[in-house]
Amino acid sequence: MALDHETTDMITKLPKWILWGGAILAFSAGCVNTAALMGFARLSVSHVTGNVSLFAAAVAYMDARSILYIGALLLSFLAGAILSGYVIGQTCCYCRFWQVRY
Repeated sequence: MALDHETTDMITKLPKWILWGGAILAFSAGCVNTAALMGFARLSVSHVTGNVSLFAAAVAYMDARSILYIGALLLSFLAGAILSGYVIGQTCCYCRFWQVRY
């Protein structure tokens, strides 16, 4: 799928620190997800659909510990999504480097 002219024009006009910042955030999210998957919980912190399936299985088997643990993970993800939506949904965003108004 090719990008249209407006999209490529917008990307080339972004400051380089935004592109690098996005890359660093994506890398950090991958590291956190890998640590959660391979480390302590065997639960993904970014791909919620598998966790919802595990939650449904825990409910079906009446496993109270798993219901609480996975339920807390799902509620934390929901709270983070709501908070992010609130922050991003503000009418203006102020930064030290520039001011953006929507």
